[in-house]
Amino acid sequence: MTKLKNLALLGMTMLMVAGIFVATSGQEEVKYGGTLRVGVDASPGVLDTHLVSSGSLEPLALDCLSQLVVFDENNAVMPQLASSWDISEDRLTYTLHLRKGITFHDGTEFTAEDAEASIMRFLDMSPRADDISAVNKVEVIDSATLEIKLSYPMHLLSQLANPKMPLTIFPKEVMVNPDGTFLGPGEINADNFIGTGPFKLVERTPDYFILERFEDYVPDTANPLSGLGGTKIAYLDRVELYCVPEATARVAGLLTGQYDLVLGIPLTKYNELASAPDVTVVKFDPYLWPMLEFNQLQPPTNDLRIRQAILACLNMEEILGFLQAGLGEFYTLNPGLFWPNQKTLWSDAGKELYNQHDPEKAKALMEEAGYQGEQITILTSPDYYWAQSTALAIADQMRAVGFNVKLWSVDWGSIPTLQIAEQPWNIYTTAVSCRFDLSQFYLFIDVLNPWAKIHYGDPEITKPSAYARLLHDVLKLDETTFDDSVRAAIIEIVQELLYRDPVIIKIGDISSINAYANYVKGYRAVYRPTFWNVWLEK
Repeated sequence: MTKLKNLALLGMTMLMVAGIFVATSGQEEVKYGGTLRVGVDASPGVLDTHLVSSGSLEPLALDCLSQLVVFDENNAVMPQLASSWDISEDRLTYTLHLRKGITFHDGTEFTAEDAEASIMRFLDMSPRADDISAVNKVEVIDSATLEIKLSYPMHLLSQLANPKMPLTIFPKEVMVNPDGTFLGPGEINADNFIGTGPFKLVERTPDYFILERFEDYVPDTANPLSGLGGTKIAYLDRVELYCVPEATARVAGLLTGQYDLVLGIPLTKYNELASAPDVTVVKFDPYLWPMLEFNQLQPPTNDLRIRQAILACLNMEEILGFLQAGLGEFYTLNPGLFWPNQKTLWSDAGKELYNQHDPEKAKALMEEAGYQGEQITILTSPDYYWAQSTALAIADQMRAVGFNVKLWSVDWGSIPTLQIAEQPWNIYTTAVSCRFDLSQFYLFIDVLNPWAKIHYGDPEITKPSAYARLLHDVLKLDETTFDDSVRAAIIEIVQELLYRDPVIIKIGDISSINAYANYVKGYRAVYRPTFWNVWLEK
């Protein structure tokens, strides 16, 4: 389908000539064309969305790839490649009705066979496969109908909509090799990063990525833009993403006109950007909550009392202030897994063990555990300011109560190969982006799931505590519970258990800032930065 046909679906008329404008919503005029130059803080080392959870990969996934369903701005599941669905009374059969006339970037038509191949490959090798382990059959009914059968009820749509390590849909010819085996790890690259999104990846180097408008993209005109779904339009001809790890260089590039938009800016640069006359600074919220993950295979963090001691010693407000340059409007003390504005999900359960800042309690737990000054290694990366700053802040607070702490700082691209339990680290500083359902936390808070075996240690060796085993059972109950009030109670229990055996430690909620030249219009960041519906007024 040509670009003109696609835009006709939106009820618009345009001439494909530079400088011609069309009206949207009767208020603003948008211009097609131009190149958006973006300075980003890190480069994804791997392009396989089924296998890698990476904040640097997600903008590419959101702009180039598609899922069957996504979340809207109210945390509800909405259509993307699936236009509608039917669920059997026993919740064991989901029938997905797929959109027709959708084309992949390679020119092939999207059908149910592509969706089936992507789901089966995800089940075969994704670290998130356990999230949809109830799937026991995926059947192509016809080219536009897919039937998914479950062995027991689960929150299937929420898992299909999960934007973290998303179940994106690739062509079957990409996912399945000629011999019938699935495409292996590390085999997705710029040549076969093929989706149905408004932009396509045309070039990749270690230092930059080039996206171009996909001329045959078909917007979802049946649903207004909301959250990660709805009507998306590629106004830009081209998006160039330059990997610039140093924040000062990104800011300088924006101020000198080298970049049009810069992402992941630490708040130490806020005043400089806010005072620039030709720059707009936007608050990206909800952004992240920084956290610690514990390696439960390596001593001394294999001891529950040491993990509890670290939780007890931390002053979360001091850490958040350090991360956010003391700007209180950009951070929030929050013990909950969810953001306070997610009113149906948020709870403050466990708050009495959050932000304790109790050095004496920490020292008592260290003594009880028999701590003798063993080294605790914190794995972190300078590529993200929140990762490195969290590591520096907690290291200082841990040393203050007598822990022997060493920082192991590496480039972000190396993290996936190092963040395994057999590597010599004890704490890993990372962050969680906005989640839309408790099921999306299963992957990294349950030490008994398969992913945890890789990152936290084999439970046959680590011998998880009674708290951790109860948490596992509670999450299994949540998996098959569909009553909202019961699930709200489960969230409270989960949080209480996480503070008693800290598999992870949440620091708090932080906002970020993105900044762009005033001629950049329509930019919005929902979950992650995206470039659809953005245009240049110049």
